[in-house]
Amino acid sequence: MTLTLAPPRRLALALVGVASLLLPVLTPTAQPASAADNSYPILYDPGPSHDCWGRLVDDDPNKTDPSHTDLSGCGDFAATKEFQRDMAEPQNSPTWDMGSLNWSNSDWGKSPGFSFSAQTGSRSVTMTNNNALNDCKLRETNVSYTYQNSQLRYGPDRKKLTLGDGDINVSYNAKVTQSGDFTCPEQRALLTTDFIFDDVKNGNTAVISVVHFDGGGKFASSHPSDPLWSTLNADDKTCQADFGCRVMVKSPTGTLGDGQNGWVSDDINALFDKYAHYLNPGNLPKSNFILRGLQIVSSNDGSSTSSTVSNISATLKPPSEVHATLAYSDKHGNLCLDDTGNQRTSPADVEIYTCNGSTAQDWTIGLDNTLKVDGLCLDAEGGGTANGTNVILWDCNGGQNQKWVLGRYGQIYNPVSGRCLQVKDAAAAGSGYTDLNLYDCWGGTNQKWWTPVGDFHDQ
Repeated sequence: MTLTLAPPRRLALALVGVASLLLPVLTPTAQPASAADNSYPILYDPGPSHDCWGRLVDDDPNKTDPSHTDLSGCGDFAATKEFQRDMAEPQNSPTWDMGSLNWSNSDWGKSPGFSFSAQTGSRSVTMTNNNALNDCKLRETNVSYTYQNSQLRYGPDRKKLTLGDGDINVSYNAKVTQSGDFTCPEQRALLTTDFIFDDVKNGNTAVISVVHFDGGGKFASSHPSDPLWSTLNADDKTCQADFGCRVMVKSPTGTLGDGQNGWVSDDINALFDKYAHYLNPGNLPKSNFILRGLQIVSSNDGSSTSSTVSNISATLKPPSEVHATLAYSDKHGNLCLDDTGNQRTSPADVEIYTCNGSTAQDWTIGLDNTLKVDGLCLDAEGGGTANGTNVILWDCNGGQNQKWVLGRYGQIYNPVSGRCLQVKDAAAAGSGYTDLNLYDCWGGTNQKWWTPVGDFHDQ
């Protein structure tokens, strides 16, 4: 059995073999149930939902394709979120990519060749991978969420997320149409979900690739084993040094038929557990595997397909509520955001007070974007949005004035007002200071509120 690997930066593999097994055909008719209320998105732009994409040339990361990018929507997105791909130029920082492997930029729109089209209204991307060539070389197109200088979205408390932080689900709508017959022995025409982890201990990546379309069942029929392939070494204890632990598996719910439009869903934790021998032969704790990226990949060898994917969703469901203290101004300072006098009825004052680990400083960071303490919610008083609006504690009521995002640079951001939580007079602020309000986000130390993990620069 021969395993042909793409370059290490690229997270796809090819394998040639002969055997006999077909994947069952999936016949989904409706979108699966939406994520539970206590799940939250881990993509920065799931869909796409706005015009902010780049081109990732996987076999040459230094190659760009400026004629096939759209940065028109990047600025608005970047202004309110905790991560920018390029801190110096957030307006030019794509939140997702359309990627390719083993295609030249000059092949765009040609036959043989490849192309992409994106419709933000329908939140869909169509990948055309016309690879009916006789050179029998793996070529790919993909929708990619693999952020530079980062990973997938961080947790509500700014913690870098790992496989141990909750249950991960990936779902999207897909339709794949194959044209023509195969021209190479491998007979590869696949659509896969590739979920990528950073394996911290081994300094490499771990990747699980789930097949959701297999043209005519040809690829699976030549690989009867389960999984279809992996990079596990013969010793059953280590993986190939240059590529880390990677495995391609059959979707447990079957595959889409040619030209069939349907929803696919992947329980990443269940798949990781099932194939842990191949992904985690060292039996490391799940906290070792940081969530790194997600790609929806069309891979072809001697075949041509058109793949449309839309409404891409990746969520994480934590096992319990997320709690944190919020240290004021300095990551290692001794003042914390505090419920004055442990009050439990509204209105109540919020203050900065000497950090003491009490319940008055134990904030629940709600997946509904609330900040709760002692049963009350942080609240912009009276629904105010103007500079200087007092911030207090009030009965939780679901109002937009009670929505807060632990954003970039330590800020706590109130989306409806577009302003940040600040201590009014930094010079006078000490333990017991209660004058907190909304103000334009400008990055001053009096607008800094740090969880114990700091921010993504500290992890």
